[in-house]
Amino acid sequence: MVIVPAGTKHQFLNTGPTPLILYTVYSPAEHKPTTVHKTKEEGDKEEEEGIDEPPAWAHRSKQENEAAGLVPSEE
Repeated sequence: MVIVPAGTKHQFLNTGPTPLILYTVYSPAEHKPTTVHKTKEEGDKEEEEGIDEPPAWAHRSKQENEAAGLVPSEE
C-alpha cells in the first residue's frame, strides 16, 4: 500500500514482468487506518462514540503538509 499525501507529485511505474494492478482512492481519510466496518450503522455508531476518528494528517492542507515535511515544497 502506498499513501500519497495531498499535493505530492507522484508516478507509479511497473518495472516487473507482472501486470500492475492499481486501486486509487481519493479522499481525506475519514476513519483511522485500522478501521473495518461491517455495516454503515456500525461505522456511524463508532464515529458518534468517538471510537473512530480520522487521522489528523487527513485534513491538513498542502501548505500544512509542506510545513510538516510530508510533502516537498515546489519552490
